[in-house]
Amino acid sequence: MDYLRYLPQNLTVLFDMILGGLIHADWRRAWQCGGALGWMRELGAALTGLNAWPFFIDARGAWTAGQVAALLHHHGIATWGWGYADGEFFFRVKLRQAHWAQYLLSSSDVPVRGRLLDDASAHPYARGQVGGPAPKPASPGSTTPLQRLDHLLDRISGR
Repeated sequence: MDYLRYLPQNLTVLFDMILGGLIHADWRRAWQCGGALGWMRELGAALTGLNAWPFFIDARGAWTAGQVAALLHHHGIATWGWGYADGEFFFRVKLRQAHWAQYLLSSSDVPVRGRLLDDASAHPYARGQVGGPAPKPASPGSTTPLQRLDHLLDRISGR
């Protein structure tokens, strides 16, 4: 029953994650790339959280949630879905900004936990682009669920 102590803090996290996914979805790009099918694909990704990447930070470290949010906001990265559980705070960022966010967090010695993105440290983010440079094409074994779904839908639609 230890999990009940987090309930008041996390009561709205699921709603915030879904709403944040919808707010931060790239509707214009989805429509331009695929019309109604692209828009539906983005809607599905937003509702399921596949258009975002979660980060987990050790709450017992030197960084507070407010400091992490300020660091990422300063570099143009939107965050949402903030919550706390088991000594970690967590949040989500746009999938297309996730490598840039991971680079900023790791280069600032923020104690990131959980699954990390592949090759994030290999990207030259020193130029300070808001979204970071486009990530290298991932090998088939390291694609995200959204990329696999996108590829499947492209194959089905014949693109």
